[in-house]
Amino acid sequence: MSIARNLLFLIVLFSVNIARAIEKPHDSVYIHNLIREGVKIHPVNQHEEISLFQLAVKYADSLNYQDDMVIAALVKVSDYLTCRGNVDLSMKYALKALRYYDQHDQKKKSIDIVNRIGDILRGNGFYDQSRIYFARALKLLAGSGDSAQYAAVYNNIAANYFEDSQYSLDSSSTYAKKSLLIAQKLRLPDKIYSNLNILGAIETKRSNYPQAIAYFNKALPIALVTANGDDALILDNLAGIYKSLKQYQKSEELNLKAMNLALKYDIPQYLKLSYLNLYELYKSQRDYEKALLYHEKYQKVEIQLLKQQIMIEVQDFNYRIELDSKEDERKLLEDEQKVTKDRLQIVVILTILLSVILFSSIAFVFYQQRQKKRKMQMITMLDQTNKVLRKFISILAHDLRSPFNSILGFSEILKKDKELTEEDRDVVIDHLHSSSRSTFQLLERLLEWSRLESGMVTPNFQPCDVQIIVSEIVLLVEAAATLKNISVEFISDQSPMVNADHNMISAAIRNIVSNAVKFTMPGGKIGVYTTISDHDIMIAIEDNGVGMTQEQVEKLFRMEENYSSKGTAGEKGTGLGLILAKEYVEMNGGTVEMTSEPGKGSRFVIKLPLSVLKTE
Repeated sequence: MSIARNLLFLIVLFSVNIARAIEKPHDSVYIHNLIREGVKIHPVNQHEEISLFQLAVKYADSLNYQDDMVIAALVKVSDYLTCRGNVDLSMKYALKALRYYDQHDQKKKSIDIVNRIGDILRGNGFYDQSRIYFARALKLLAGSGDSAQYAAVYNNIAANYFEDSQYSLDSSSTYAKKSLLIAQKLRLPDKIYSNLNILGAIETKRSNYPQAIAYFNKALPIALVTANGDDALILDNLAGIYKSLKQYQKSEELNLKAMNLALKYDIPQYLKLSYLNLYELYKSQRDYEKALLYHEKYQKVEIQLLKQQIMIEVQDFNYRIELDSKEDERKLLEDEQKVTKDRLQIVVILTILLSVILFSSIAFVFYQQRQKKRKMQMITMLDQTNKVLRKFISILAHDLRSPFNSILGFSEILKKDKELTEEDRDVVIDHLHSSSRSTFQLLERLLEWSRLESGMVTPNFQPCDVQIIVSEIVLLVEAAATLKNISVEFISDQSPMVNADHNMISAAIRNIVSNAVKFTMPGGKIGVYTTISDHDIMIAIEDNGVGMTQEQVEKLFRMEENYSSKGTAGEKGTGLGLILAKEYVEMNGGTVEMTSEPGKGSRFVIKLPLSVLKTE
C-alpha cells in the first residue's frame, strides 16, 4: 500500500513538471506578442506602446523571466519614465537592465545603459555620480570604434559640464562640438539638436545673443521633427534671451508655447523651467498676481522632483553597495578556493594532520555563518539609517525650503519695489520676521537632534526643583495659550527634587506642554500635575485637544517615520520637539509614556527617578 502511494505521488509530480514545462513557452510567447504589438503601434501612439511594454515587463517579472526582448522593452519604458519625471522607477529599470547586460556580457548594450544612468543622475543634479558612469562608459568604449556611442557619451558630458558650475564653459563647448561633429557625420538628429541647444546655452551665458539665437534656430526644427518634447527646452532657452533683450512680449509668447509643450508631453523638468521663466518675467513687469501663480506652480513641481532625486540617490547608493558586496564575495570565493587547495595538499603530504584540517573546516563554516549574520545586521542597520536619512532630507527639503522661499521673496520685494506704502512694508517685514523666527527654531531643533545622534551631548546632573521648572514653563506658554483662550492649570502639593540636567528636563517638559497648546482647540484646557512615589516623580501633562489614533501614537517618537500635522490654529511643525523630549528624558534615566484618543485629548507622563545624586 505504501509503495503504491509513493508511486502515485511520483506520477503526479512528474505530470506537474511536464505541465510547467509546456506552460513556460506559452508565457514567453504571450510576453513577446505584447512587445511586438507595442512596436507596431509606436509611430501612432507612444503612450499605448509603452503601456503594452509595461504590461509585458510586469508579467515577465512575475514569472522571473528575462530575455533580450524583455530587457529591450524595459529600457524603452525607462526612457519614457525619465522624460515624464518618474525617475525613481526609471532608475530602477535601468539598473535592472544593466545587471542583465553585464551578466550576459553584452558590452555594447551595457555601455548604452551606463550612459543612460549617468544622464538620469545628471538630469537630477547629481553631477559627481553621473561623471562616474560617463567615465565607465568611455572606459568600456576604448578601442571599440563605435562613433555613435561616443557621440552620445560626449553629448551627456557636455551637458554635465555646462550645468555643473565648477567647470568652465570651454570644457562643455569642447565636448559638445566633438559630439556634434560625429552626429552630423552619422546623421543622428537627436544628438545634432541636443548639441546645438547646449552650444546655444553656452553662448547665452557669454551674452553672445545673436550666435545663441542662431544655434537655437538651427536646433528647433530638428527637435520638432523628432516630436519627443525637447523643443520645449529650446523654446524656453530662446525665451530667456528675448527677456534679456527686454522683448517681453516675444519672451512671454515663447514661454507659454514651451509650457504647453511640456504639459502635452508631460515632462516635469521642462515644465519647472517654463514656470520659473514666467515667474521671473511677470515679476520683472510688476505683474505680481501672475508672478505668484507661476511661482506656486514652480514650487509644486520642484518639490515633486526633489522627492524623486532623493529616491534616485538612495538607489544609486544601494547599487554601489551591491557592487562592493559582489566584489567581496568574489574575493571570498578566491580565498575559499585557495584554502581548499592548501588543505588538499596537506591531506596528500601529511595525512597525520587530518584531524587538524577537519577542525579548521568546521571553524571556517562557523566563521562564515557569523560573518553572514553580521552582514545581515549591517544591512538592517543600513536600511534603518536610510529611513532616518530620507526623513531628515525630507525635513530639510520641505520644511526649510518653504520659509526660505518666503524670506527670499519678501526681501526681494523690499529691495526692488520702491513704491511700497508704509503699511505694505510693515506687512512684508512682519512676514519676514515670522518666517525667519520659524526657520531659526527648526534649525535649532535639527542641530540639537544631530548633536544628540552623534553623542556630542551629555547630561550635567545636579539637584533640580521640578516645581520651579514646571512653574517657569507654565508662565512661558501662557501667552500662546491666552491667544487661543486655553486655560493652563498646574497642581503640585510638594516641591520634589530630582538629580538631572536642568536644561534637558526643562526643554522636554516645555516641548510637550507647547505641543498640548498647539493641538488644543480654542476654549480648551491643559493640566500639568506632579506626584511622588517611593522611587520616582511623575509629571503628567493632559489636554482635551484633538487627540490621536493608536497608529499615530506609535509613529510619534520615531524619526524615520514620525507623525506631524498642523495645529488647531494652523501652526506648523516637524514632530522633532517630541522626539527631542523623549531622548532628553531617557538620557536622564527617565521614561515618557503617552495615551491618546481622537476627539478627547492626549496624556503624556514623564517619570524621573528619585535616586542618589548622580555625577557626570
